[in-house]
Amino acid sequence: MDDFTFTDRETYIEWRITWKQEYKEISNTIQYTRIEIKNQHRSQGYASFETWRKLRAYTRKANAALQTLKLAKQAAQQQYTRFKAEAIAC
Repeated sequence: MDDFTFTDRETYIEWRITWKQEYKEISNTIQYTRIEIKNQHRSQGYASFETWRKLRAYTRKANAALQTLKLAKQAAQQQYTRFKAEAIAC
């Protein structure tokens, strides 16, 4: 599990912007790989095993990124709740 330490809302938003850019790159790569598979099917009647392997690897990477986002949201919420509790206690 990643250890997220968002100091405030701005650092969380910065992290999300970076995450979105990385996820968009992964998503685009998956799209291009699927197009490559379709083109191989059209021209050869089958797609190479290596192309399918690449697609599977990119899909796993995308799933891991989504899981990381889920964990980051939970960490941000916990830190926000802790911050509010400390503010009320003072």
